[in-house]
Amino acid sequence: GGELVADHQLALLLLEFVGGSVETSIGAEYGTATVAMLRKDADTGLEILSGVLRRPAFRQDRLDLAKQQVIEDIRRKNDDPGRIVRRVFAQAVFGKESPWAREATIAGIQATTREDLLAFHARTIAPNNTYLAVAADMSIDEMAARVQRWFGDWARKPVELPAVPAVPQSVKPEVIVVPKASSQASIRMGHPGIRRHAPDQYAVEVMNYIL
Repeated sequence: GGELVADHQLALLLLEFVGGSVETSIGAEYGTATVAMLRKDADTGLEILSGVLRRPAFRQDRLDLAKQQVIEDIRRKNDDPGRIVRRVFAQAVFGKESPWAREATIAGIQATTREDLLAFHARTIAPNNTYLAVAADMSIDEMAARVQRWFGDWARKPVELPAVPAVPQSVKPEVIVVPKASSQASIRMGHPGIRRHAPDQYAVEVMNYIL
């Protein structure tokens, strides 16, 4: 609605005025929203962060621009040999339909609507599956009071995330060659690693660092 758009425009003006920044990103496993402000503008930053997390506008013009950018990126997906090898390798290890290897399509992006974004937000973003990390020049009590002010009435709700198939552990030796008219070649070798939180996790990390 108009109120959300107005809030979005006000937030941009506030950010420019106080020299702050807000960044968001999301991937296959988690998403983040980050705000950086001067200490004196902490309430402004938390107010904007609260709005981003709890009441995103998802303006249609911004959605249209984002879709155009993603579609153009998909069209250029075979321009870079390194990008090709990363994609093919992930598909070989995880399977083409795995969240860690699945590709966006132009048709899928074109079909995405503002209502899809709102539904995803309503389905997945909640205080009970969110961590808040703060680094600031103020006491814990002072920051806790500010967090309570801007997030204290954020209602908890059930969150049901989609089931993710287990990563296949079987290894099938294979050589995959992707022809590409380019003066540069990219080569990648590997296999499935240990499962997350396996007892050997830290030993493997140290071994990998040494290698």
